[in-house]
Amino acid sequence: MKRKISNLSLESNFALVLIIYSVLGIFLLKYYQYQIDPDGISYIGIAQKYLKGDIDNAINAYWGPLLSWLLMPFLSFGLKPLFAGKLLNLLLGLVAIIGLRSLSYRFEMADRIRSAIFFSLIPIVLFFSTFWITSDLLLATVLVYYLNVIFDLGYPDSIYNGVLCGALGGIAYLCKTYAFPFFILHFFIFNVFHYLRIKRKKVLLNFILGVLIFLIISGCWSLIISNKYKEFTIGSSPEFNKVTVGPGPKSGVHPMYYQGFFKPTNDTAISVWEDPTYLIKTMKPWSPLESWNSFKHQLTIIKDVLYHTVLIYSDFSTLAIAIIIAYILFCVSTYRIQLLSNDLLFPLITVIIYPLGYTLALVEARYLWIVDFLLLLMGGYTLNVLFKYTFFTETIKKVTLAFFILSFIAVPTKKLIRNINTGEKIHNIYKELDSRYNIDGNVAANGDWVNSLHLSYYLDVSYYGTPRENISSKELKKELEKNNIDYYIVWDGERDDAQLLSNYKELTDNEISSLQIYSLKEKL
Repeated sequence: MKRKISNLSLESNFALVLIIYSVLGIFLLKYYQYQIDPDGISYIGIAQKYLKGDIDNAINAYWGPLLSWLLMPFLSFGLKPLFAGKLLNLLLGLVAIIGLRSLSYRFEMADRIRSAIFFSLIPIVLFFSTFWITSDLLLATVLVYYLNVIFDLGYPDSIYNGVLCGALGGIAYLCKTYAFPFFILHFFIFNVFHYLRIKRKKVLLNFILGVLIFLIISGCWSLIISNKYKEFTIGSSPEFNKVTVGPGPKSGVHPMYYQGFFKPTNDTAISVWEDPTYLIKTMKPWSPLESWNSFKHQLTIIKDVLYHTVLIYSDFSTLAIAIIIAYILFCVSTYRIQLLSNDLLFPLITVIIYPLGYTLALVEARYLWIVDFLLLLMGGYTLNVLFKYTFFTETIKKVTLAFFILSFIAVPTKKLIRNINTGEKIHNIYKELDSRYNIDGNVAANGDWVNSLHLSYYLDVSYYGTPRENISSKELKKELEKNNIDYYIVWDGERDDAQLLSNYKELTDNEISSLQIYSLKEKL
């Protein structure tokens, strides 16, 4: 009877979590309505192309198509694009929390630990869902449901599980190209593990069906993008990241920041960033095997990314590394037969495998959100083990649990508060420009590539970027004329090209702080 009451209390708490998350999410929409990012602009632009029937330009090898597809219904209802992106992310966060509830039952822990974890998800997922319009939360959400199936010790009992894993793996690939190699490796390893555990042929059937379904889904999209770019590809983002971090003084710097003006990738694109595939040919290809220096450069990249990965985990929670070490110790202390009979290895293997592909190029915190979710659940299991020792009195348990939860929610909560109204300054500049000037056509800027892109998105103009480094005024004039630039944005009063610009009309009369706009079609 007590157990039923406890379960009822747990379910009530989870329902409360969903309500609080939804209410806070709607409330925060007001304070994050101006948040904008280059990736989000690209996803929105692609979705709008699909809606207009511009399929050829919508098909894109760099950006996974699924987020844009999901955006389409919201945009078709007439919602403002940025609001539509935020609303979609909030709904994805809700789906992620529901999936994490199910996944949490793959980890043994007391109800109060599980309940505390449910509540800790509120600020974590709110931060993930409000600050970016990217495929990272979508991918993490899909992978939560995939892991829920593959972590199940009953996975071999039904071929439906293999089919479901393959379908979820295919959907994950449609979120982001990175999911392709991850799924192949992860699904293979876990099927080997399940086979070693029970040695049943049904595991092999599950694996074959799962891979078949995955290849059908991923193969269809790969065929579509390969046909567009006239070469076989599963996605261009891995290659772009690889050439970006190649040897040289500009290693790790995107070409838009130093190579000069780039024409937007199509007539309705805001900038070249709508399809970075076309930027790959502007950078020097390289291979770690081409020379000893290149090999050493690759080793340096791996070392730096591993170090950065540790920092990302530690930033998510000060206990993250301790939790991973604890899991390793749990596995080492478990006899081989016992280890094969439970799922203790599952999350540890996943946490180790998932970041591997990123070590070859670069990693950002948002790439590893699925690992963050796993670390939270692994931490809950670790506490459950520790709380069985007599040292942990009721008071110590409460204090430890509070510290554990605080370690995971402190940074997301702080960032949620700190980033309130982010992007409002650029939006206010746009409103002032839109109300007073009819800015249209092609636009370039002397610097601040990202904010210039954001402003160009609001103004609905074609953004050509910034001049190449160390360009002379004479060369700049030629480049501006060659690209038929109508307006030139100057940020923060930086006027190295003052003599050139003095020949043109400045629209704002210095009335907008830190910004001047020159009409290159209006000479003085």
